[in-house]
Amino acid sequence: MLKQWKLWSVSSMLLLGLAGPAYAEQTPTAIDVYYAPMQFVFDNNVFSPPEGQQGFIYEGSTYVPLRFISYSLNKAVRWDANTYTVTVEEPKAADLTEIKEYNMNTQVRGDAAKEKVDAANLKPTAISAYKEKVNYVFDGKTKEIGAELPGFIYQDSLYVPLRFFSESIGKTIEWNPETYTVTSKTKEAAKPEAPKEETKQPEQPKTETPVTTPPVAGGGSGGSGGGGSSENAAAAQAKAEEKLKALENSCRSALQPLADQYADADEETKKQLKAQGAAKVIECELQFGRIISEARSQGVSEDILSSYRIKFEQVQEEAKQELLKKFGK
Repeated sequence: MLKQWKLWSVSSMLLLGLAGPAYAEQTPTAIDVYYAPMQFVFDNNVFSPPEGQQGFIYEGSTYVPLRFISYSLNKAVRWDANTYTVTVEEPKAADLTEIKEYNMNTQVRGDAAKEKVDAANLKPTAISAYKEKVNYVFDGKTKEIGAELPGFIYQDSLYVPLRFFSESIGKTIEWNPETYTVTSKTKEAAKPEAPKEETKQPEQPKTETPVTTPPVAGGGSGGSGGGGSSENAAAAQAKAEEKLKALENSCRSALQPLADQYADADEETKKQLKAQGAAKVIECELQFGRIISEARSQGVSEDILSSYRIKFEQVQEEAKQELLKKFGK
């Protein structure tokens, strides 16, 4: 009974952005998010979430309201409050009318702005949200999502990770770090190769080949048939670890000089150094999120991706404690 009372809203209420008064996680979690002036471009159309439902960045991933991302991508969405399952599917006639009306209010006329965003002005904002394990079904197929990408219920709206959602329905995601523009495009179908001209070879006289029965080898000769996918995943894992190591070195190289200058700086300079450091931290988190998303799409397991997240957070915490020890709060 309690499970049914949690998130009691029916599908239509969820689509209005409501999620009910009680949740699977009964106590909200305090998290730090970044509210940036993000722009969303879906298949060449610019959209903006409804007032009061601004997207945010959490641990390198962009989160947006469920209904906003679904309707912007012209998908119908259903919610099962008993199983915490979001079902995304092709819209029916009644859905199309509602989607069209919704998008009329969220679509921005004109092109996306090209002005650069000053990341130094971005600061973390502490919010209290319900962190939920959400199940996803896209066009009849269940799509697994890692624990590091939970759903968040904040101010009665369910926020979902944009990249995971978009890629699950066949979109590609691009991020412009200068203008903070998220672009989602339909993946282009592979172009068929042009047929090759066949060169006829002169016929050779046929010779009879005696039929022989191969010896039974106990099944060992078939072992290499299914190794391709595991080899690809291993290669993707190695590539991801190489990128993560390079990211760590790059971030350390950028942040260390700021820390070295901080001790002897005046108050005004300290403020500037803090702002530059905060901007770099955001950039590092976003790059980390992109590396993880790419590795996931290439078959790296969720357990391995979770270990990367744990290591990433551990390195962040160690660096933070080191700075606090050196300079104080």
